[in-house]
Amino acid sequence: MIRQVSAFRALQQSEQILLLKGGSIELLILRSVLTFDPDKQQFLDPTDSPETRAMNVDQLQSAAAGTWTGLFDAHMSFVRSIAVDLQVCY
Repeated sequence: MIRQVSAFRALQQSEQILLLKGGSIELLILRSVLTFDPDKQQFLDPTDSPETRAMNVDQLQSAAAGTWTGLFDAHMSFVRSIAVDLQVCY
């Protein structure tokens, strides 16, 4: 769809790639806000089964251990704060 926007097409290919990568990451971050259940401390897509598909914070934190710990903690802080601001319903 974005290739239909003339301003996007006018950019150099390297700039287009950077915009697409950045936009994809931002969408993933916002998606995590929408799927986070603060009561159960888990991420669950509405189409998933809670028993088999939910990813809890502890699982993700152990996967992020080491170099990603600070990034994970910052992300979870953001998710928790923005979920309250948006009043996300679960």
